[in-house]
Amino acid sequence: MKKYIIILFVFVSILSCNNYKNDENIVISLGGEVSTIDPHLNTANIGTVYIRHFFEGLMKKDKDGKIIPGIAERYEMSDDGLVYTFYLRTNAKWSDGKNFTADDFLYSYRRFVDPKTAAPYGHLMKPIKNALKITKGEIPVEELGIKKIDDYTLEITLENPTAYFLELADMYLPVRKDIIEEYGNTWVLNPESYICNGQDNDYKLADYVAKKEELEKELEVLNYQSERVHRILDYMKPWERKDLEKIFLGRKKYSDLAKELGFSETKVKGMFDLAILQAVKKYEDSI
Repeated sequence: MKKYIIILFVFVSILSCNNYKNDENIVISLGGEVSTIDPHLNTANIGTVYIRHFFEGLMKKDKDGKIIPGIAERYEMSDDGLVYTFYLRTNAKWSDGKNFTADDFLYSYRRFVDPKTAAPYGHLMKPIKNALKITKGEIPVEELGIKKIDDYTLEITLENPTAYFLELADMYLPVRKDIIEEYGNTWVLNPESYICNGQDNDYKLADYVAKKEELEKELEVLNYQSERVHRILDYMKPWERKDLEKIFLGRKKYSDLAKELGFSETKVKGMFDLAILQAVKKYEDSI
């Protein structure tokens, strides 16, 4: 049975201690709002809780905290401790049913260290050959010490023998190249684009309910006289604010804007969801 997680950001701190469940869902409030649930960009402990339910690395931890095979069904280590060969499970799939292959890890590891990604914890990959030089922008990401042998075999070369590397292989999580390229940073905001691979797909994102709903409700009732609304909207780009107001006034639809921008409606909605969240955060940081 699939389990769905609804991410709720609540405002009454006592609720963060409670949880409830029914036959199909477990709903848990962790009490705070995270800036992202992108595995490569997250920096918050509560964000990690969500992400670990959605994604799985080459290795993973069992209920006792012991490192065991994850997406990799087994691995081999060279005698000098510098080269690890991982053999992936051939039945591994993404949550949308697409087959999981070595290319997914190849892309993800490179994205994690790519200076363009600016992953806050990209330096954690420094045991892998050339990772540190890549994060500094000294050499291209293609020189990272990870090589695809075939669709289900990966070879990772380290700078030096690293006793805790398998622990790191549990922390380095994969993301989908085609999804990132289509949706950009907004891929984390909608169940349709938040494609995951973890826990044999036992968990999937069902909904993402955040503080943006407060602002949306005020816009829907045309409460533009609210000082709070105006101050939040001031943190948005002029074109974002203009189009958002038209959308909630009923003068424009997301589908219309999608045609104008040449994007899918889902991506455009995600762009505005992200813009609202960022504006709310900047406003709250200012008070």
